[in-house]
Amino acid sequence: MANYLTKTKAELLKSRIIRLSNKIDDPDKIIKLNNQLSQIDNFFSNKSNLGFYRALTECENEADIIFLSNSFSTLESETKKELKEEAEKEVYKKNSILENILKIGLIHKIFSLDFLNRDKIEKIIYKQSQKAIEKGKTSASKELGQVRPATSRDLTKLIKYNAQMQANDFVDTINKQIREEVSNGLAHNVAPALIVSSIISRSEKSIDNKSAFYAGAIVGSAINQGRKAVFDKNKSVLALQRTEILDNKICDMCLSMDGRVISANDPYAEIGQLHTHCRGYWSAVKEKNTETIKKIKPMPKSISDRFDFQNGYPITNKFKQYKVSQQLPLLKKSEINKRLEAGETIGRRSIHKGKQVTASTKPTTE
Repeated sequence: MANYLTKTKAELLKSRIIRLSNKIDDPDKIIKLNNQLSQIDNFFSNKSNLGFYRALTECENEADIIFLSNSFSTLESETKKELKEEAEKEVYKKNSILENILKIGLIHKIFSLDFLNRDKIEKIIYKQSQKAIEKGKTSASKELGQVRPATSRDLTKLIKYNAQMQANDFVDTINKQIREEVSNGLAHNVAPALIVSSIISRSEKSIDNKSAFYAGAIVGSAINQGRKAVFDKNKSVLALQRTEILDNKICDMCLSMDGRVISANDPYAEIGQLHTHCRGYWSAVKEKNTETIKKIKPMPKSISDRFDFQNGYPITNKFKQYKVSQQLPLLKKSEINKRLEAGETIGRRSIHKGKQVTASTKPTTE
């Protein structure tokens, strides 16, 4: 079993095995499935298989990690699929118009033509953002044992504004690429049919990339917004702990943030995603979580240096968040051992939720 297999993935695998075993009658197959379940349990029951180990904190145990993991994956896949299908349909439709424009020589009309439907792209982004916010609110409400609150007007306005901006960027990017392709074709006296053929080929890849980008940007951000909306209305939430899905996809920045505990009103509580496709989230720390409360600390300089700030609040900066690890302070071996014993993430190996991963670069260790 791969060293980076997480408990989250193991639980998902176990649930699939159990569902499968309920559908079959063959005794031999059932025995084989039961053996697979036992292997998974044995792997995680023996900490020596995992190297350094940090157990879940009390507040993390209250979160439904499986639900959150499924929400991230399912909503991202849905969003990408819907954006891609809508965009490709519009480009194919507009290309027939484009070919006719090129044939009759009305070149100026190309630069006022939208190749995608802005309203439809915006509606998809807005709808998927709302769904992700509801998933976030559902998960947080269950953790706190409270009724899921209604989405505030301010948050609704925010996701509507973001959907409009994101749709404009999506459409403008594709428009620009298609217009550049037309200009290049005309400059080299390429036939209209060949220009259109080239546009279809190039735009398919661009649409796929842009759909994936916004699927990754929308879902994680909205899930965290939904969770925060619940935490903000519950006075029992005193602090927040950052929880990351530490598998073989983990990045340096998320590795550095994992496990950090901040007060509920810390400016960093406003940060949901650290980057596109980020699967990190904040867990609520309540008064009864005494051991976790003791870990509340302001963000160290090595973290704050990776953010830009606006009106005192951190905003993500992808260039700063991916600085090379050599620029980070090195720790003495004694300090590394001390922090490993405390369950922190150090160097190139990080343990969390009973798992071991290898990061591509060293995380910050302050």
